[in-house]
Formats: sequence, structure tokens, C-alpha cells
Amino acid sequence: MDGKIKLKELIIHLGMTGSVSIVKEKPDDPYVRAQWQLNDGQILLFRDIRRFGRIAVVNPNDYKSLPTLNSIGPEPFDPKLTVASFHKSLSSSRSHIKTKLLSQRIVAGLGNIYVDESLWRSHINPVARRIGKERSGVLLVSIREVLSEAIENGGTTLRDYRTPDGLTGKNQHNLDCYGRAGKACNNCSSILKNRIVGHRSTTWCPQCQIS
Repeated sequence: MDGKIKLKELIIHLGMTGSVSIVKEKPDDPYVRAQWQLNDGQILLFRDIRRFGRIAVVNPNDYKSLPTLNSIGPEPFDPKLTVASFHKSLSSSRSHIKTKLLSQRIVAGLGNIYVDESLWRSHINPVARRIGKERSGVLLVSIREVLSEAIENGGTTLRDYRTPDGLTGKNQHNLDCYGRAGKACNNCSSILKNRIVGHRSTTWCPQCQIS
């Protein structure tokens, strides 16, 4: 041993209902799945109701044992994610565009809510397989707008999501598409529809999102 501390990376995948918080005392909560004592005496908690979350400890930048992370796409706000690179990635397969976006290989961090919102805002049909470069650019702008608004509003809390401070988000009050099937489209007043795309419930406007 050379006496040097060997740093590790703690990787936490929140799944559908996971959350991370820092507290002074561990709460009496049956859904706390893991905890870590921090240097300042506080406790880092990982809470997960449905147990879809995952935890891993790896060497820095060594993600070979984590297939999802190893093949993950660029962060949405990464300057290297350009319209050209985004369009090229979207054009690499014939899958439905919603399925591509949910795969995490095109852009990291997009879940069902934000994909539906981004496609609605871009007027793109969730089952479209190919779109032109110009529409790819519109979609990329929409993705960044949707995520920026969600971040500004503290996230989207439909049921379980909490911020590290234990607070609920407010973005659920600003959704234009997701979860609004049967209601009027905020853009054209047509009735929003629901369908299954890639095994995921999908809300879309048959008038605005024709192609």
C-alpha cells in the first residue's frame, strides 16, 4: 500500500421512484435502500419505493460493467451536441423516434414525460421513423427548452419525485402534453390522444403531430 486514497465513483440510477437527499438524522422510512455517512456528519440517503433504482461503485471513468452508462449519449446541454450530430444519431436506425429518444443513446436523461413534451412542442409524431435535418434542429431546441423549464421549476412531481431538499417539483403544472389525453391541445384545441409506443404510454396531438 502506498498510503494514497484510491478514489471511486458512486453511480446511482434513480429508476422511476428513486430520490437522493442529505439529512442530519436517518428517518424512520422503510423505503430507504442505502445510506452513506458524509465527512460533515450528515447522511446521504437513497430512497426508492418501487426498487427499480440501481447503485454501483466503480473506478473513475470505468463504466464497462455498466452497459447503459457505457453506451449513454451526450448530455442535452453539451455544446458538442450539435444539430448535425443529433440528426446523424436519429438517422442511424429505423425505430420510432420516441423509442430512439428513450433509449438514452441519442441524448442522456430523457424520460417519458420530457420526450412527449418535446415531440409535442416540435410537432413531430411519436411514431415517425425519419425526420429531416431542419426538424431535428427544431426537436433539439425543444428538448433543451423543455428540460430548462423543468429544471427551473424544480422538476416534475407526479407522485414520488423529490428534490435533494425533500421538496416536490412544480413543473407538473406546466405540462402541455404528457398525461393530458382526452383534453384539448394547448396549441390547436384538438383532443389529445393516447397510444402505446415502445411499450410506453404516449400522449400526442393527431392534428399538430401528423408526421
